[in-house]
Amino acid sequence: MKRFLTFFLVCVGIALLALILNFFLFNPAKDGLTHDHNPYRLQSDSSQVYLLTSSQEYQDSLVKHMEQARKSIYLEMYSFSGDKAREDMELMRRKAREGVKVEVLLDGWGSKDADWDLDALRADGVKISYWDQVKIPVSTHVRHRNHRKVVIIDGEWSFIGSTNIADYSFGKFEELPDSLPCYDMNVLFRAGAPQVTVVEKAEDILNTMTTLINEARDSIRIIQPYIALPDTLQDAILNALQRGVDIQFLMGEWNDIPIYQQSAFGLFHKVLWPAGARLWLYLGGFHHTKAISVDGKVLYLGSANFTHRALTRNLEENVLIQDYHLTAEFDACFASFVKESIPFDQDYWDQLSKWEQLRDVTTNRFNRLIIE
Repeated sequence: MKRFLTFFLVCVGIALLALILNFFLFNPAKDGLTHDHNPYRLQSDSSQVYLLTSSQEYQDSLVKHMEQARKSIYLEMYSFSGDKAREDMELMRRKAREGVKVEVLLDGWGSKDADWDLDALRADGVKISYWDQVKIPVSTHVRHRNHRKVVIIDGEWSFIGSTNIADYSFGKFEELPDSLPCYDMNVLFRAGAPQVTVVEKAEDILNTMTTLINEARDSIRIIQPYIALPDTLQDAILNALQRGVDIQFLMGEWNDIPIYQQSAFGLFHKVLWPAGARLWLYLGGFHHTKAISVDGKVLYLGSANFTHRALTRNLEENVLIQDYHLTAEFDACFASFVKESIPFDQDYWDQLSKWEQLRDVTTNRFNRLIIE
């Protein structure tokens, strides 16, 4: 019995050591962040930019552009599974057989449940691979993900935003009532658009967010599904509030990862709401959009959540758009969502149980430890 217990404890110790080493030492994102994921280079003199305000609008436009592809299709996606993904993959297989260069890069964790016949796809000419595929016992997906949602057509048109090509992006969360959709926003732009800047390194994405908030003078509108702010971002928001900037957040009242909503509630109750920020809880569905507008002039949109993982460890992709018309379109969408929302205020907080209040405040205090 003693030998068995000793053997068991040794095995547990080795497993814990492997987990610790995996969690803190392995960092594929460090190299991946400098990886040129767009081998085609975006080169054009056009300046066409469009805001796609729903997942279905994104899907319809994406299919149209893939149908018209003549040279190349590059798709980099966190989650690629379900009916829409199968439809898109069949389209890409057909284009590959027609001679179009097709490359697909999927995240090993986000797309782990997708059962693709890799040999058949490659035989048709689709170059498909996984970033950080899940492996036992050592895998780095615990801390790092390729969370991008990018599609580039012919090296000319680029889709960047928050929509995963998965069933849940089209209102099919099992927990979410069928009548309530999942909302995402994306940007479609032609290469060379002077008002568009692509930002893809985690540190640059965070620095850009911080700079935008620090430079805000009038208003900031933020839609985020997950909120667990790094200190630099929280400090920038508090400084902006002290300058009198009107800052309003919006997130769905329903959330597929409740711990982030709990963190947001604790943050707003203790810190942001007393300082003047406002949080709207959208009742019309799950809002998966990750976007910021500043002073009605600048829109910053993409795949990056307001979390430690997204802003320090993940591969993400955002676009900075300096365009009054596009920003006004986003702000109008924000205002329409507010009409279907309820405020997170003292009354909302008071209707939570004492246990829920304690849980939310504690979750926010230790939000950097959240690993969804």
